[in-house]
Amino acid sequence: HFLQYTSNLTTDSIKKYSNLPTLYWLNNKVAIITGAGSSGPGIGNGKATAILYAREGARVLLVDLNVNNVLETQKTIEA
Repeated sequence: HFLQYTSNLTTDSIKKYSNLPTLYWLNNKVAIITGAGSSGPGIGNGKATAILYAREGARVLLVDLNVNNVLETQKTIEA
């Protein structure tokens, strides 16, 4: 299963993810993130990568075996 998520975050909504400066070094880039859903407690590498890349302006394609985990990652990115 896969889900395409196109990041359309504004500068103000991106800042709430972190106090770190955003460089937008992936602006207008496309990233395919495998393992984008975390199956256990906490946050996995794929989910963390998806959130970071979206925060940096990339359009991300979220890929995982479990579509519900991908939807959770999408909600985190959109929050």
